[in-house]
Amino acid sequence: MSQEESYSDKDEFEGIGAPTVISARLRSVVNVREDTDSDEESSDNEIELDDSDVDVISIRRFFDGCGCKRHCEKHFTPSQIYSSILDMREKTKDEKELFVMGVLSNVAEFGEITKRGKKRQRGRTTFSVNGTTVCKSTFQLVYDIKRTVLYSLLQAVSGANPSARVHGNAGRKPHHALTYDDAQRVVTFVLNKAEEIGIPYPAAPRCKDNIPTVYLPSSTTKLQIHALYTALCNEQHVRLVKLSAFKDIWATCVPHIKIAKPREDVCATCERMRRDISAAVTEEEKRGALEAMTTHINDAQKVKCFLYVTDIIISIDKIN
Repeated sequence: MSQEESYSDKDEFEGIGAPTVISARLRSVVNVREDTDSDEESSDNEIELDDSDVDVISIRRFFDGCGCKRHCEKHFTPSQIYSSILDMREKTKDEKELFVMGVLSNVAEFGEITKRGKKRQRGRTTFSVNGTTVCKSTFQLVYDIKRTVLYSLLQAVSGANPSARVHGNAGRKPHHALTYDDAQRVVTFVLNKAEEIGIPYPAAPRCKDNIPTVYLPSSTTKLQIHALYTALCNEQHVRLVKLSAFKDIWATCVPHIKIAKPREDVCATCERMRRDISAAVTEEEKRGALEAMTTHINDAQKVKCFLYVTDIIISIDKIN
């Protein structure tokens, strides 16, 4: 048998084992295709509604009766309303409001003179959905819009130049906004407090700012430091910031200043011995520094145990 015949007899789809990555890609393609086919099949049918959904509960309540004489519920199906709600929620806030304003501008009457020739006191609006006149509650449900927003959009449509709504404070800086001087006072106070009672680490951690960490005693809390800051601001008659803003400025501007956890709260001797271990060059120097550090830690634990037992004895004596 020739080599060409052997190749021709071999099935084109038969196998060299596909690598794992390619097999995974094949499975993903198959899964995507199956999902697409199922979506196409479900698009032809009614949307299945989950009775536990809040929107579905509102739709069920709507089909019990909208409350007007037109009986607007007879013009829709539950799936149509649910689809409309989901379509509106896919839009951004501005897109949704401009869409609703376009619908309102086609049906609202904002002329200054009524049909009887009198001056119009307020605009009359006939709400419509897909050319069908409906009541206001049905309009709100189909377009997923609240009552106050609907009134605001009606006022915007009735104006001279209808446009997207803009908040009244847009572009304005509130009078109580945080200033640079306020933040600078907080940073300066925290730095001074760290200089006073903090224990700096011998070397900076490997991070972007490359600033050595400073640990405050574990008995200290941010609430206590804020109380000292408040007292100083009141004494100097300057503006102070509240606790939440104080913590935010601390975490943003001076994150290297931290309050030590109990296991991180060490004395100056521990820091000196850590520097000795880091600076050790030979094995003998490093072994000696480690032994000294271990001895110091064991002695500290004995002192803590002695103080703990002493406190217990004193408490028992007070009780008796």
